[in-house]
Amino acid sequence: MTLIRIGEEVQITGDMPHFDYEVTGSSVAALPNGGWVIVWSAVVESRTQVLAQVFNPLGIAYGPPERVNKFNPTSETIHPVVTALSDGSWVVTWADVTDSGDTIYQGHFAGIAPPQLSLHAGPIAEASGTGALIGNLSLANANPTDTGTMHYQLVDDAGGRFMLEGAQLKVRDGLKLDYEQATAHTITVKVVGSTGFSLTQTLTVQVGDVARENVMGNDFAHYLVGGADIDIFNGLGGNDTLSGGSGKDTLTGGAGKDAFVFNTKPNKKTNLDTIKDFRAKDDDIWLDDAVFKGIGKAGTMAAPKKIDAKAFYSGSKAHDSNDRIIWNKDKGVLYYDPDGVGSKAQIAIAKLPKKALSAGDFFVI
Repeated sequence: MTLIRIGEEVQITGDMPHFDYEVTGSSVAALPNGGWVIVWSAVVESRTQVLAQVFNPLGIAYGPPERVNKFNPTSETIHPVVTALSDGSWVVTWADVTDSGDTIYQGHFAGIAPPQLSLHAGPIAEASGTGALIGNLSLANANPTDTGTMHYQLVDDAGGRFMLEGAQLKVRDGLKLDYEQATAHTITVKVVGSTGFSLTQTLTVQVGDVARENVMGNDFAHYLVGGADIDIFNGLGGNDTLSGGSGKDTLTGGAGKDAFVFNTKPNKKTNLDTIKDFRAKDDDIWLDDAVFKGIGKAGTMAAPKKIDAKAFYSGSKAHDSNDRIIWNKDKGVLYYDPDGVGSKAQIAIAKLPKKALSAGDFFVI
């Protein structure tokens, strides 16, 4: 048989004169994390001690040896035995031999907490600017001897939302941070040490709500969703989807083929939006059939469906029982009528430029 050595031979007791330090027994046990614990008994300056030292999977010690037995008897303490438990803790037993009799002792010790990545940060405000600091990363329960010089890597940036600069987590694309769509995102960080140490861990980044949003897009497509207050959205370039939510919001699509979403109960006084630049040849209005009844077959955000042509009417008010979406071009006001020519009053949904609209501009989601 050929012995295959893993690592170098390591002296753990240190050099002591024989008359000051005499080893009388030792034991080793494997720990669940891949490391191990060694215990031994020794006579130190004529007094017996049981000592222990814990090593990580790389064979690097978690600090110097520590004493196990509380008492320092003049008797002989021999034959320490260590046993690892499934929870990572370990038990040491040893015999205390005296002229009057022998005694067995035990000591139970907690396992070494594994290294753990932490993100020290509060919620980051939705739509924060690129480069905004979220917080700092740190590695807990790690001995610098074990890790060496550390380098952090962002393995999963939550769809391009975040970036790392050293140990600082920052915003990469704040337009993807929308509290109304997701109150938190997960990232995966890998820390690598110069000793060969490596740890990969998933962390959570909380998103903070901004009551009154004023968000400017860019040349890429984005989905912007407002809350209950007054919001101002400008998509700029790209094919954007804008949803003001509740409140009297101002929506500007900008260049590109944009969609304006209405999925909250209309109210002329508290929930009347203004669309600044609707262009019929490029833009669409999406209506949620959970709110706007009788406008056509249900679609989805992923696959909207055109409203029934008979549900749209251009004029000051409904002219038959099928009319639900009323466009008053002269006033530049879009209405929803729950029952056409019935007894229920039409409700203003939004203000738009005074241009011609048709049923083809409206979709059901």
